[in-house]
Amino acid sequence: MQRLILSDLDGEPCSGSRKKQQQQEAQTILDEIRRAVQAGQRCVVITGAGISVSSGIPDFRSPDGLFQQLKQKYPNSVSTGKDLFDATLFSDPGMISLFYSFMGELRNLVSRANCTPTHAFIKELDEAGKLLRCYTQNIDSLEKRIGLETSLHQTPSSDLSSLGANLSSEVDSPPSPPEVVTPCSSPPELVSDCSSLDTEDSATVVAPPPSLTDEEKKTLAAKRRTVRRRQTTLDKTFTRAVQLHGDLDNVICTICHTKYPFTEKLAEEFCEGAPPPCPRCKEIEMIRDLVGKRSVASGVLRPDIVLYNENHPQS
Repeated sequence: MQRLILSDLDGEPCSGSRKKQQQQEAQTILDEIRRAVQAGQRCVVITGAGISVSSGIPDFRSPDGLFQQLKQKYPNSVSTGKDLFDATLFSDPGMISLFYSFMGELRNLVSRANCTPTHAFIKELDEAGKLLRCYTQNIDSLEKRIGLETSLHQTPSSDLSSLGANLSSEVDSPPSPPEVVTPCSSPPELVSDCSSLDTEDSATVVAPPPSLTDEEKKTLAAKRRTVRRRQTTLDKTFTRAVQLHGDLDNVICTICHTKYPFTEKLAEEFCEGAPPPCPRCKEIEMIRDLVGKRSVASGVLRPDIVLYNENHPQS
């Protein structure tokens, strides 16, 4: 930990006495952090742009950060660098072009960046079983590169499979098969066919065979409720790092919300300042044209990040 904080001080222009004072202050902070981490069983880490500066990715608000760089680069178009991270830019064609050019350059910069000692420290906490979760405002995905799972969606398939097998054996073992009553229009071959139904009224009802005792019926019903609950509940131990503002690994369509990898080819198109059309929307438009249907709005691809004055997609 000492190395990762003091290394950030090496690049700061200051006198020898001032630098020594900063190192002493950093050492005091490190001692407090070390004692807290050692004493605690689990910890939550919250990070911002500062932890990626030593990898070559500038932060936002420092004198040489992204906001200031953008203001200097586009003095006639940008009053503050924050303008290129505000969702209102999409109402200005000129700002849209600058936004896409900058995002293409930023994606290329991020793709060349390496993980920092701070990222390594977070990974060490995870391997030691102390990391409860890492929440980051960064969009560089360096947490993912060190091996922290960033996906928010996981189906515990192994648990569901084993529970499903147990349920099948319990249901199939009696001589008379269970009666399945379902509101679904499709054949009720599997209980999971109706897993998307949320309310109690529309839930799948399985009548147990008469050979089961009342206690066995209650046990079977409880296990079925467990399966349905696990199908809709996130495994909170699965996600190790939550990227609060998205990432530059993917782009997303503004209309159909289909995601695509943010490839080098797309980055080149971004750098030209023009929003690339969404392949899926183009395909739908072509099909509608062939069958003689009216045209509908087609989307364009944008970075899968959350901007200022924009609703969070997970909210």
